Amino acid sequence: MTLNEIQKLVENHFKVNLRNKNRHKKHTIPKVIYYDLCERFTNKTIQHISNNIGFDHDMVVYSRKAIKPLFKEYPAYELSYKLLVSKITGKEQYIEKIIYKQPTFKTDELRQLNELDDYDILDFNNTRLKPYLSMLKSRRVHNITEVRGALLRN
Repeated sequence: MTLNEIQKLVENHFKVNLRNKNRHKKHTIPKVIYYDLCERFTNKTIQHISNNIGFDHDMVVYSRKAIKPLFKEYPAYELSYKLLVSKITGKEQYIEKIIYKQPTFKTDELRQLNELDDYDILDFNNTRLKPYLSMLKSRRVHNITEVRGALLRN
């Protein structure tokens, strides 16, 4: 695979321009993933990889150290990375079935999640929904029978 093919794949997946100089995580994390994929699936030098999108080679060196901690902090990006690897290696059909199961929603408020992209849904699931559901499971039901000396009738 060529550097330009990997660049297009990453840009299409994350809907960003990798040449953008913005330092927001929406732009920097896809660049780190791009550098890692290029090092892994091409035999180009780090200088050539970074020059392809207009940056210095030190960003490629940084991405080697940053990618594993990044995935621990943002699990949705790890899933995106695995999906991109599967597309490059040709094993994408199995991975897409696992990652992109269509959820069914019961309320109108949750239907708004359909408007979000896949990364945002996975991020919401991992950072908000799973902790909330585990908190609900741990709640205990208490039957109140007495309030400060007064007996409640059934």
